[in-house]
Amino acid sequence: MTPLQAIQTAAPDAFYEAGYQLNSEAADADRLQQAVSAAKQADQVVIFAGYPASRESEALTRRVFHCRITKMS
Repeated sequence: MTPLQAIQTAAPDAFYEAGYQLNSEAADADRLQQAVSAAKQADQVVIFAGYPASRESEALTRRVFHCRITKMS
């Protein structure tokens, strides 16, 4: 069971919007905007973040992965 499946099992009214393609480094502005819009409508948000497999390495991610959390109003 994936983390998303576990959340949807525990909270059947939970919904999901992918902000990015799993195996792509290219940004999709429409996809990202849909995810942001969904997050703004939610009471709580869970974010799964990472790099595509082609860029994944612990040494790289420790050096360049920065996550800025901003309260949306």
